[in-house]
Amino acid sequence: MTRFAYWTFVAVLILPGLVSAHDCVDSACAQDVASIAGQDDVAHVLSDLSADYTSGRLSSQQCHLLAHQLGRRAFDVSGLSVAGLKDAHVCRSGFIHGLFEHAVLRADSSNLSSLCLAYGPGTTARSLNCLHGLGHGLYSRFGDVEQSLAYCVKTGGGPIAAKVCAGGVFMDAFLGGHSNRPADANDSDPFVFCQRFDFAEECLRYSVLGLSRRHLSSTISVKDCDGAPPGFSVFCRQGVGVFSAKLNDYNPRSILASCSNDSTCMNAAAFESGFSGEAFKGSALCLSTGMVESIPCWTHLVGGYSYYWGG
Repeated sequence: MTRFAYWTFVAVLILPGLVSAHDCVDSACAQDVASIAGQDDVAHVLSDLSADYTSGRLSSQQCHLLAHQLGRRAFDVSGLSVAGLKDAHVCRSGFIHGLFEHAVLRADSSNLSSLCLAYGPGTTARSLNCLHGLGHGLYSRFGDVEQSLAYCVKTGGGPIAAKVCAGGVFMDAFLGGHSNRPADANDSDPFVFCQRFDFAEECLRYSVLGLSRRHLSSTISVKDCDGAPPGFSVFCRQGVGVFSAKLNDYNPRSILASCSNDSTCMNAAAFESGFSGEAFKGSALCLSTGMVESIPCWTHLVGGYSYYWGG
């Protein structure tokens, strides 16, 4: 099986239903991942991922999920030494997310909150993506939102770092794949679920994942936010913008359909496009809006891209 055919096969099976790519889904995948024996192998596969994404053979979401999987395996064979590899942040830093998610599962509990300190304060794309992966790992390890959030607060990067880490926690809780996943994250009202915790605003940005599962659909829309409590709808609509961009490969037409001309949703999608290095597609999104409406869109796009460009 060629590299392209294998990756396409895996990604097609992983993507439906927004399922997390926690495990290989076939024997070819297991054999390929198991064959990675050291840092050179990791660097080679990362380079291939980057090339196939740049050429359009893999979508952003396909590449991101596969990079997640590679990051988990890379930690087992090389530890955190691979975090500085040239292509470590390809495809929305999926490799870094998976790497630090797995590091949390293996680290001593006294060191969990400090794993991302090497990336500095939570003010660059690199540090923020590390913190998001940390949040993934905390929930995977503890299966408890409050316990995971307590470690996020201790990261030492200030409120922004804690919020980004919390986002990883809530994303894992909503996506599921854990035997001790909180049932009310997906099976009842996610808005009620979010109000139980600190960082409720961050939780509401990820609540769209719970809503899509409750509606048995991977399609998300600002209309799903109609049931949000007063004052909280804005965070849900921001989440719709972010995930409509990620899940639709930053396609402006798909984002417009999900956002239904809602400016909060559109601006969040523009920021996410810039943050992930998709400046060209983000520009197309802003150009598709009216002249007056495009001003905040461009502002958010540039703001997101400044994080990406700054590393």
